[in-house]
Amino acid sequence: MTAVSMIGLHRLKTVDPRAVVAHFSTVATCVTLAWVWSRGTKGWAGTFDLSTLVMLVGVGITGTIGQVLLTKAYASGPPTQIAVVGLVQVVFALGFDVAIWSRSIDPTTWIGFVLVLSPTAWLMVREQRQATSDEPGEPSTPGMGSTPATEPD
Repeated sequence: MTAVSMIGLHRLKTVDPRAVVAHFSTVATCVTLAWVWSRGTKGWAGTFDLSTLVMLVGVGITGTIGQVLLTKAYASGPPTQIAVVGLVQVVFALGFDVAIWSRSIDPTTWIGFVLVLSPTAWLMVREQRQATSDEPGEPSTPGMGSTPATEPD
């Protein structure tokens, strides 16, 4: 899903980032409300106290700002280059888990690590293949470019 999101955000570069964020937020809200509705009233105790609501508003505001900036970033350049910068947070988080919180890395964590990083690696390999296939003198699109020379009669 990460790879699809990166490609999709890059292709939406002509659309106003606020419209993209509004769409993402609407879908996320609908999914969340469906989940909450499916669970009934379990776990609602303490949800509406002031400190929880303030934290939720804070997360909503910072999340919206982050999503607008992320959408603008993916629209501005090649998704793979932007994703590599964004994935530095995964490496830092893993380092903090080991160095600061003394957590051991189990097989499930490694699988998650691979699942997060592999879409970017896949896109980078794909981009590299496209770059090497577009060598000088060869048409980059089938059917485009110079026509073959015909032999004189």
